[in-house]
Amino acid sequence: MDLIFDNYTISSDDKITVITGNNGSGKTRAIEKIRNQVGESNKYIVLDCDSHNYLNIKELKNFADDLKEKSKTKQIIIASLRNEIICIADKVITLKGRL
Repeated sequence: MDLIFDNYTISSDDKITVITGNNGSGKTRAIEKIRNQVGESNKYIVLDCDSHNYLNIKELKNFADDLKEKSKTKQIIIASLRNEIICIADKVITLKGRL
């Protein structure tokens, strides 16, 4: 199942999708819309950047490794500004303005 929010599509082939953009660009709003679409599905993990924003580099690397492991059985959709998370993505969606 593909997820669609506004003009963006997240394909089921994208195991890890990162939504990024400047503060105030609508990352949290996009995550809320996606959560509304997937509901309580066991196929997805949907995270906002607050879940990892304050991790140090070592913790962030462990967090990224954990996401890669979980992406073997679930589709990960995460809002992030951290390069360590962006670099593991199969797809990066960059929001330019407010949703």
